[in-house]
Amino acid sequence: MPLLVRSIVGPMARRQMRQTYDLLGLGRHTLDEQKAFALRDLNAIKDAIADTGYLVGNRMTVYDFTAAAMLAGILDNKPATWLTNIAAGIPTLGEYAEKIQSEIGVFGRLLDESG
Repeated sequence: MPLLVRSIVGPMARRQMRQTYDLLGLGRHTLDEQKAFALRDLNAIKDAIADTGYLVGNRMTVYDFTAAAMLAGILDNKPATWLTNIAAGIPTLGEYAEKIQSEIGVFGRLLDESG
């Protein structure tokens, strides 16, 4: 990108991202608070799947598909983020995401040569 464009677009994009982050509410909290929120929410998913292995009932629903897709995005993120590290600390979530992805035959990441 040309220097002139970069010097204008870069700051505008960063400012817009900060405004969006603030409007969503997360920008009003410290990083430690954000991490606590994430851990709370991820533990809620873990607790919800504890009995049946699914979010609602004893079979996969659209809610499982949605949650597993989001978890796959978090867990398979390259490079790993602080959210990836928090989610990876709850092994049940990775197992759940894998199970749902296997059931539907769609994975949120590229499989290596071995499968």
